[in-house]
Amino acid sequence: MTTRGRALEPDEQMFATACACMYAARSLHGRIELANDIRGVTSALFTNLAFSVELLLKCILEINALPRSRQHRLLDLYHLLPKPEQEILSHRFTQAIESSWFYQNIKGAGIPVIDDIEIALNEANNAFVRFRYSYEFDRPNTPGLTEIVRVLIARVIEIRPDFEDLSKL
Repeated sequence: MTTRGRALEPDEQMFATACACMYAARSLHGRIELANDIRGVTSALFTNLAFSVELLLKCILEINALPRSRQHRLLDLYHLLPKPEQEILSHRFTQAIESSWFYQNIKGAGIPVIDDIEIALNEANNAFVRFRYSYEFDRPNTPGLTEIVRVLIARVIEIRPDFEDLSKL
């Protein structure tokens, strides 16, 4: 992958691809009402979001000069991050959930909300595979996947401000 005539480093490639997957998911979200096959569109949407989360976690590992992982389980990737990084992401995820439109509108209605990033990642652990092959599996629960992507993109840009241009298509 290249940009402006130079080859991208692996962490840059991961980040750019993760952002592209997020934009693809956002585009699909806008088409759900128009779809003849809602299950197919939502499978594609969540496949893209789950892959984005995987790549963003791997990108943060790469930025922190940690060994590259071939792991695909989201919670396992999260646990490879340094503890201070986990704490930052955990706090920001909780903030993102609690300030979300969804949370604000169901607060006090007795509907459970997952505001713990580890629980959310565990629920979505195999979402990439399960949504890709949704005809073979029950669909996974994916609470907060969009918020996880947003938190991870913001964190990568905070650590590496030079990546911000890579987040734009």
